[in-house]
Amino acid sequence: MKLLVQSIGMLLILGVAAQALSEIAFLPKTEVVIGGRYAEPASVSSGDFNGDGFQDLVVAKSGNRDVCVLINNGDGTFGPKTDYSLVNKPYHVMVCDLNADDHPDLATANGGSNTISVLYNNGDGTFAEALNYECYNNASCVAASDLDGDGDVDLIATMTITHDFAVYLNEDNTGFAGIPTYYGDGDGAQAVVIADFDHNNSADLAVVLSQSDGVMVWSNDGKAVFTKRDTYPVGRLSDSDPSDVIAGDFNHDNLIDLVTVNSKTNDVSLLLGNGNLTFQDAIEYSTYSVNPVSLVGVDLDDDTDLDIATANHYSNTVSIFEANGDGTFPYPFSIPVGSSEGAQPEGIHAADLNNDNAIDLVIACFYDTTVTVLINALNIPLSADDNDAGILPSSVELKQNYPNPFNPTTTIAYNLPRRAEVTLTVYNLLGQAIVTLIDGIVHDPGRHTVVWDGLAADGRDVATGMYFYQLKAGDFRQTRRMILLK
Repeated sequence: MKLLVQSIGMLLILGVAAQALSEIAFLPKTEVVIGGRYAEPASVSSGDFNGDGFQDLVVAKSGNRDVCVLINNGDGTFGPKTDYSLVNKPYHVMVCDLNADDHPDLATANGGSNTISVLYNNGDGTFAEALNYECYNNASCVAASDLDGDGDVDLIATMTITHDFAVYLNEDNTGFAGIPTYYGDGDGAQAVVIADFDHNNSADLAVVLSQSDGVMVWSNDGKAVFTKRDTYPVGRLSDSDPSDVIAGDFNHDNLIDLVTVNSKTNDVSLLLGNGNLTFQDAIEYSTYSVNPVSLVGVDLDDDTDLDIATANHYSNTVSIFEANGDGTFPYPFSIPVGSSEGAQPEGIHAADLNNDNAIDLVIACFYDTTVTVLINALNIPLSADDNDAGILPSSVELKQNYPNPFNPTTTIAYNLPRRAEVTLTVYNLLGQAIVTLIDGIVHDPGRHTVVWDGLAADGRDVATGMYFYQLKAGDFRQTRRMILLK
């Protein structure tokens, strides 16, 4: 037991060290409540549903048997929400324009009812009643692409028992074929990714198979007829139980690679593509977290490299792998998510939620009835000379601390146009509160300042590194970052 505790401690140290060296950072997390008890959010995606230029959210609530649409307030916070009923438990939701009207629609994989559902956008951010299509057994994931080369968007759904996937062809943007074409032997297909692996302008597939502990590649003849190719083992050990897969060029060789997340071996597997529907042996990277179940590949630090983020079900964290740029990754670091210790994150999605040209993360927390929003700090101003006018509300102004970097003290200033109850808190990179400098005190209008002496709430000196300070004044909330150098 002592050895186990020491090993866990070392992994935590490695994670903290990796984050200290990373260019990737997020503002303190925010939680958006999407339903009452037993909502069980399992998947989250985004799209500009009402045409206002901001990414709204949609959450599949498997416990409540509906999807919840959340409208973006324009700053990465979310206001009105609307629920749309489905026939049974939606495990996965995706967003795509399915009828060529320039409005994003929804498609869901419904495990309990053996169906997939399509909800068409009415053009104003509301959605029509769900249309249901047969899916033989226990749909787990749905994806969209033009599979037969006719210019409209078709659908694919994976199944966990009887088949590997089903193909639904779009009928001239008016609907989908009632009975799909089924493929595979029922090897526990959990997820699918669509990409042109052999550069012949057709949409090929990679399907993760939990029962076979591998990823199976299928070639497309260009007319949505698929042929099984090879299956590649993933995970450091047998019984790896892969649960999600993504595709992208992770080593900058202009060839499409694959990455799976393996829930029982607690790692991700990178399979570098050869450009001909074959892949090299998997390279494993540990998440240092328990039960990773979903992942995204996205450039989080604006260096053109695809980074990886995983949602870790039993660790209640997100693991961040910052890419080296050559298809390798250093130790990841982890960020706690959810509003409780039993949040159990299930789905993860990446999008620019506040239009600052940095990619943010949103995580569906299965037992928390919430989604966690992590706003990327990449374009949050660091210096006092930065122009804040474009990102701060005119009613309240939070100033950059000065000096910055600082040692050992710094001054934080803020302006209030009217009386307001003010809270000012300092957070570390994990989103944990270090000290509250002002705690719910009503201040008069005017300019106010407060000095932070680099001490935590318990009086201890804090370490060198990046910190965030957040001002709450009435309904206003703004966060900036600062650097302590010793």
